[in-house]
Amino acid sequence: MTLSMLLAEDNPVIHAIMADLLRSEGHHVEVARNGVEAVEKLHAATNFDLFLLDLYLPRLSGLEVLKELRKLDRYHATPVLMLSGDHSDESRQECLAAGASDYLLKPLPPVTLLDLVAQYNRAENSAPGHPTHGDAVLIDDGVIQDLAIALASEKKLQRIVHNFICTTRSQLHELQQDDVRQDQQKLRAILHSMKGSAGMFGAELLVLQCRKLEDMALPQLTAALPQLTELVEKTIQRLEQRMQQHII
Repeated sequence: MTLSMLLAEDNPVIHAIMADLLRSEGHHVEVARNGVEAVEKLHAATNFDLFLLDLYLPRLSGLEVLKELRKLDRYHATPVLMLSGDHSDESRQECLAAGASDYLLKPLPPVTLLDLVAQYNRAENSAPGHPTHGDAVLIDDGVIQDLAIALASEKKLQRIVHNFICTTRSQLHELQQDDVRQDQQKLRAILHSMKGSAGMFGAELLVLQCRKLEDMALPQLTAALPQLTELVEKTIQRLEQRMQQHII
């Protein structure tokens, strides 16, 4: 069954991949890049069958969007999947109490996303897993190959990989700016975005490193940035190698 979905996600790499994946399965997907835009779409003519909401949207949080949509009779029981990198039980419980159908931890592997949507399409439920340091790899070729199969378009995949590389290098440059390095909130926001994008490509070591840095105090965080830079470059080099070898 084809579903009509609203995807609210401010990370351009993530929403491009998710939207392409879902559309490749025949679903109709509208994208909102902030919470205010998402609420505006709630009141438009489109009737959505499923919502995918990032918890930390700009302008209006995903939680606030969730509360707004639950006020509307037509969306009283519509499935809402909250997407977040926040592992705290407090955030999870707050979202579930507000009416979320599920609370999914980012990064969410592409194939897991499709499985979850298929399961909700059958009125079922599921939960994704996450790598640990012991089994993490630089790039999970299986995730990349699954992404290639799901997109069914080499051109789309090349575009998405290129977008990821450009965006990640831009974020790396931003992390080196003096004003950013002195602002822990800005640093964490960039790391959070980088972590989410990396997860879509199975860049497990980069995901884990970003998660580790997010929890550090400012002096330790800035001191660890050179290691992050090295890891980002290694990750990008591996992706570029895969492109040249036609593995992706």
